[in-house]
Amino acid sequence: MHAGPIAVKTDLLSTMPSYRRVVELLGYKDFVVNVASEGGYDDKSDTLTLSSFAIDTANVGKLTISGKFSGMSLGRIATKSDSVGTTAQAKLDNLQIHFANGGVVERVIDMQAKSSGSSRDEIVEQATAVVAVTFMFSGNAGFADKITGAVGTFLADPKTLTFTAAPAKPVTLGQIFAAAIGAKETLPDLLSVDVKANE
Repeated sequence: MHAGPIAVKTDLLSTMPSYRRVVELLGYKDFVVNVASEGGYDDKSDTLTLSSFAIDTANVGKLTISGKFSGMSLGRIATKSDSVGTTAQAKLDNLQIHFANGGVVERVIDMQAKSSGSSRDEIVEQATAVVAVTFMFSGNAGFADKITGAVGTFLADPKTLTFTAAPAKPVTLGQIFAAAIGAKETLPDLLSVDVKANE
């Protein structure tokens, strides 16, 4: 599936003045968006493969998501009364979220620097410190170091940021939801999450 170019006017944010103000401060008057997706579903193995789902916005950036889900019975999910329970048994094999900066990061840094009277380097340092403090109390020191390093590298030279989840064996969505609610610190290890910048 391909859709675009789609012209999105900032006038659409007229009912949300705070968001519109931020967009204006970033220097955007309108957006041009392209959306593309590619994937497939194997009904014999109940496997859903998302080769790529990409949203590319000019002068902002491109977000691409890909992944594979096994035991994802779309037929049972659509027809059974217990669709939530059926979905919970589906498994995540792998997932990747990739962001390629197209200019929005620099605009945000410049906006923050201007509003606070700080330099760009100071804003990068402050933002990296916020990430470090946020994840320091997550209970997973290894992942905290990993994401802090990646975010720091990315903000210093904003090119790409990639999150991957590649567990040794597929993990059910029910396990993921349970961990997200009751033990967030276990998620990075459960899913073997990795974070890389500018690669």
